[in-house]
Amino acid sequence: MKKRIGQGAPGPGRPPGTRNKLTLAAKEALEYAFAEIGGQDALAAWAKENQTEFFKLYAKLIPARHELTGANGGPVEIEQRYAGYSDADLDRMIRDKLADLGISVQGQH
Repeated sequence: MKKRIGQGAPGPGRPPGTRNKLTLAAKEALEYAFAEIGGQDALAAWAKENQTEFFKLYAKLIPARHELTGANGGPVEIEQRYAGYSDADLDRMIRDKLADLGISVQGQH
């Protein structure tokens, strides 16, 4: 008996795992342009001058939804070690940590 699509026979289109040629070409072009304009050093310099835009761009890399489970598939336990701090204290702590990493944050909240 002949197998039909959906019954173990491959369907039309790219085999699973094969990358889209247009997407691959666009990614390669962006990587080339990135290297030509200075790569990571140029990006870091731009990010320092345009922090808001950089963080908007960076935020897009964070998965929109991520399901977490705790130990052995149980609930996630959250330690609220910063619950007693004021916003000003938290802001100072974040700025100090960023300064440790060599990142300067402009302005205050």
